[in-house]
Amino acid sequence: MRLTSCQPKPDLPNHTYMAVIDTLKLARALRDKGGFTEDAAEATAEAINDALGPQMASKADLDQAMERLRSDIRLLSWQIAVTWGLQVITIIPGAWLLLKMAAKIGVL
Repeated sequence: MRLTSCQPKPDLPNHTYMAVIDTLKLARALRDKGGFTEDAAEATAEAINDALGPQMASKADLDQAMERLRSDIRLLSWQIAVTWGLQVITIIPGAWLLLKMAAKIGVL
């Protein structure tokens, strides 16, 4: 039975941890509330953990993903501001020139 909430996954860089199910807690619930025998509860809990464990994200995984998203949003906000600023800088003088040319030829 695994008692920890996560364990190292050696094939991932930087000592990344993968989430695992608390199989002891699950086995007890299957036994006490689900009517499973002790052996059936343990086997089921281990099978569920083996099937789902590598696909589950730990809190650290989610925190890391959130920080990457925040960083990407900050970068995109900056890029949008710069792009908008450059467009304003380009459009206003261009519009001014068009107005001056239109006034010169008598369109306005």
